[in-house]
Amino acid sequence: MAYREFADLIKAINEGIEVVLVPKATRIIVQKLCELGWLFRKVKGYITERMDRFPAEDVGTVGQAFCAALQDELLGYYKLLAVLEAQAMNLIPLVSENSSSGNSLSLRRLSVWYSELMVKMRLMAVLVDSCKVLKGGAMAGAIHMHAQHGDPLVNDFMKRLLRRVCSPLFEVVRSWVLEGELEDIFAEFFVLSQLVKAESLWREGYRLHSSMLPSFISQSLAQHILRTGKSINFLRVCCDHRGWADASTEAAAAAGTSIRRGGLGYGETDALESLVTEAAEIIDKHLLDVMYNQYKFKEHCLAIKIYLLLG
Repeated sequence: MAYREFADLIKAINEGIEVVLVPKATRIIVQKLCELGWLFRKVKGYITERMDRFPAEDVGTVGQAFCAALQDELLGYYKLLAVLEAQAMNLIPLVSENSSSGNSLSLRRLSVWYSELMVKMRLMAVLVDSCKVLKGGAMAGAIHMHAQHGDPLVNDFMKRLLRRVCSPLFEVVRSWVLEGELEDIFAEFFVLSQLVKAESLWREGYRLHSSMLPSFISQSLAQHILRTGKSINFLRVCCDHRGWADASTEAAAAAGTSIRRGGLGYGETDALESLVTEAAEIIDKHLLDVMYNQYKFKEHCLAIKIYLLLG
């Protein structure tokens, strides 16, 4: 016993306070169990605070998905509490009794029951602290950094969480790459749109938003995603052409993915790269065909050349 603890004990005895001596091992177990409750309140408080503010821009759809995923993970905590409450009804037999204590609940058994949940709860608390001021792709990237873990339990937990968190992000990617539409009302995507005139749409209408680029998408892949979506958007807006829809379907089929919602998700980076590559190749070919055949781009350039050289 430390000197300060001993001094506090003597003081309590002198003041007539009833003192119960608890073994150090028991105190450690109790402290760990109390930590679980503190972690739960921390995570639950974050979820409540964020969801009460939705649809604020600093929360966004990715933040909402993160809170929903955390809430689902807390269901395991509630279920375990219900089981342990039933177990707690079984009284622990006295040492003098010969009855088995197999169904009784002790602090040590409680600690064992909560060991796996403690790992998850600590991780959720770390994620909550990491994502307090983040949103969109930046939030997804920060969570992804914690997924690089050697523990299979942590790895599986993070993958399950990230599939939920990244779902809105990959839906925007799918819509942009295959339809040329950017529905990003909370500015969470790594492609940023700007209101410009039609003649400036290609050069100034869209650009990369680097701070929202998640770490699991490379800069080169992001550039391909930007350009592919711009090509379809250019066909839709500037050329008033609808043939891009068939080209998008062809690209998705060639990449082995679906054009419907949910066709892409976290952990499918290879599928995303394949889709973007196929879409870029097919859409670019289609765009050039429209420019050269429908709008006679080559003939216009030749006419300008003749005018400049011959007047």
